[in-house]
Amino acid sequence: MKRIFFGKYDSSGKFPDGRAKLDVYFHSSDGEKYVWTPDWERGTRHLFLEAYRIEKLNKPESPERERFKKIATEVLNEEEQKKEPINFRMLAIQLGEGLKGQTVINEINRMASVVFDFDVSPHPHTSITSIRSQTVYDWVMTLSEQPISQEKKLQLLKQFIDALTPEDSPLRKLVREGGGK
Repeated sequence: MKRIFFGKYDSSGKFPDGRAKLDVYFHSSDGEKYVWTPDWERGTRHLFLEAYRIEKLNKPESPERERFKKIATEVLNEEEQKKEPINFRMLAIQLGEGLKGQTVINEINRMASVVFDFDVSPHPHTSITSIRSQTVYDWVMTLSEQPISQEKKLQLLKQFIDALTPEDSPLRKLVREGGGK
């Protein structure tokens, strides 16, 4: 069995159906050349995961592990940027309007303090005249500014809405509808 060494990768090739192809080039110590077109599941994803696990096993404090994490974060961030932005202003206004006659300020703040792990910051809105609506607006807009994924923001917003509304409330559909878009 020969040991082969990484040479380069190239993604300029195409499959017969037109999809882009990833080719990985290797060479042996005696000069033979090889090309590998990896299977996505058993090839690329599994290889990345196994390489990370091996590095963790061999050198738990390795700077290479941090590089793996950085690459994984880059992938997640790139995917996050492709998602349609959430219209938090619309969600905040609709939720505030829907809740203003159903709850009190203390309950809004109490439930927010249970769901969120941050303090509220003011977001004055001249068109909001109800203090309850403004309180909801402030909490939702503060949530929108947190350095967490959109998915996590929506999860927290859903928990907040569920804590303040009965099970049959139409306000519970706001998160699924993306703020009435």
